[in-house]
Amino acid sequence: MRHTLQNDAPADGFADCYLLGNGALGAAVHGRPGTERLDLNLDTLWSGGPAGPGVWCDPGDVAPLRAAVAAGDHRRADELARALQSDRWVQAFQPLGWIEWEHDRAQSGKNSAAYRRSLDMSAAVAVTDAGAGVRLETFVSAVDDVLVARADGAPTAAPLLCSPHPVRTTSSTQSGVTWVTMSGRAPANVLPHYVPDDTPVVYCDDAPDEDGLVDAGMGFALVVAWVPDERGGSLVAAAESGFRGWRARPSADVDALAQVARTRVEAALGLGVHELRARHVRAHRALWERCELDLSASAASNPHAEKAELYFDLGRYLLVAGSRRGTQPLTLQGMVPDPVTGSPEVRQIRLVGRICQAAFYR
Repeated sequence: MRHTLQNDAPADGFADCYLLGNGALGAAVHGRPGTERLDLNLDTLWSGGPAGPGVWCDPGDVAPLRAAVAAGDHRRADELARALQSDRWVQAFQPLGWIEWEHDRAQSGKNSAAYRRSLDMSAAVAVTDAGAGVRLETFVSAVDDVLVARADGAPTAAPLLCSPHPVRTTSSTQSGVTWVTMSGRAPANVLPHYVPDDTPVVYCDDAPDEDGLVDAGMGFALVVAWVPDERGGSLVAAAESGFRGWRARPSADVDALAQVARTRVEAALGLGVHELRARHVRAHRALWERCELDLSASAASNPHAEKAELYFDLGRYLLVAGSRRGTQPLTLQGMVPDPVTGSPEVRQIRLVGRICQAAFYR
């Protein structure tokens, strides 16, 4: 099927995950049978806080450096360049965490011969078909700013929310809907991995001021609603960070952030999964269908034509999923920089973000 990626096994690592995104919220879908894992990123979740103007560099100071470069005096050029460098480090993008959702206990950890997973790039929808009628469909809507997962064919369980950061998780059930909320704060300072230091990652527990603001270490919240039914169940999730602009002190009022995310989920639940999917696909295709590359006529004479078309489609899919007004700009490195810790889970989330930034974003 054109515009579709397909695999007959779950993701073996970060490079094999299917990527979904709406410009701000990104998800890497592993396609695990029975218990799905969704790695999550939020484009404004960074360590640190506004650092001020730093050391002023007069434009005239660059002239000697340029002259040294032009003269081929590399030693002198290096000395002058180092003298112009700031003594501070840029802060680091942070992973939000991940969701583990058991949508078929009988199939958890198994991989049947009938297993298939796919990513329809024309609709921005990922599907995991574990066989025996068990199916999981996932998308991230830009219209409603939520992640939606729908499981059919087996009973589902409440999701497990995890993060590499210190977090508080709460759960409650109201009118048949189970609400799970995870909130915490990003590090106040993160040093690059190549800088020797006994404390490369620093968290703060200072109380926010009366406006809920802090100097560094913004708050974040992830809110997930689980709605079980006789056919399976649905998840609807939203995330919010305390980012208020690059010059503004961030918010660490995690309760307020969680309420913002919950309000978004409540609005999405009012629409229902089918309407959410329809709205999402319409908005995605409004961008996707602006362009078309069809190399089918060249396939007979050029064995690489089909792959070239697929790579082209994947590239524009990532751009559509990652380029939305009002979100943070795409970057070369990706949404996720160097690891906060040495744990394999954190490394994986960051590597996913690096490679797939476009799907997450901006």
